Amino acid sequence: SFAKVHATYSIVATDASTRQVGGAGASCVSGQDIFKALFVSVPNHAVMHTQGLLLPRDSPIITMAKDMMKMLESVRLDDILNNMQTLDTASISLGEEEIPEVDLRQYGIANFNSTQGYTGKGLVELYTKWYSFPTENYDVGGSVNMTTANGQSMEYHALANVVSEGTVNLLEQGFKGSDSDDLAVRLMAAMTSVVVGGAGDGRCINSFNTSASGAYLHVDNPDGSVYLHLNVVGDGRTEPIVDLQRQFNEWKASIEPDTSSGSSYKTYFCIVS
Repeated sequence: SFAKVHATYSIVATDASTRQVGGAGASCVSGQDIFKALFVSVPNHAVMHTQGLLLPRDSPIITMAKDMMKMLESVRLDDILNNMQTLDTASISLGEEEIPEVDLRQYGIANFNSTQGYTGKGLVELYTKWYSFPTENYDVGGSVNMTTANGQSMEYHALANVVSEGTVNLLEQGFKGSDSDDLAVRLMAAMTSVVVGGAGDGRCINSFNTSASGAYLHVDNPDGSVYLHLNVVGDGRTEPIVDLQRQFNEWKASIEPDTSSGSSYKTYFCIVS
């Protein structure tokens, strides 16, 4: 059914200096855990988000992709995405139409020296038929050269569908605009940038004037342990990025007290909710 097609804005990123991989994402799907729907990680190698028409986590397509992600010394990221598309042979019935499922997928993937993305050609046509508001459906990637860690870089890929115009650019600007050497801080800055810019998932914007119903931020250490996991599951009536930011600030304060101000609580971002 069309309900299987989930609109989302998200970003994946890696840090060559710490070998951490992570991502953050949000969507307007009431009561759903967005982290479980999107995030695919092979710690110390690469990270990927799969969105649009969702792939089950036990899909052979994802299993193949994770196996290839472990071999990135000999496999290119575009090879992984091309193989995912080749294996994706099913079609979905939407009304009287049969649409190849691959045309409704969206992927973003990053390793420690490059990124790649894929946005299915059917997303724009489909969402134009189903929604009266204009939607943005595309992806963009790049890198941020760090002044520390011997000039090593952070790689990122931002992607979104059924979002208001400018959402992807705001994700990118937030990530690149941060001056932090902590991957988690930059991911949080990317998500915050979307809300401050008044952008996000078009469905929640139109229904509740919020950017999404749920959101998450997750970073894995190279040994497979979790550096940070924050998750908000909601219904769209309140802004999940505000809740995510609150969780983030509490976590950051717990590991980095702000003794200069006499307070143990350090605010890294501020959103007017």
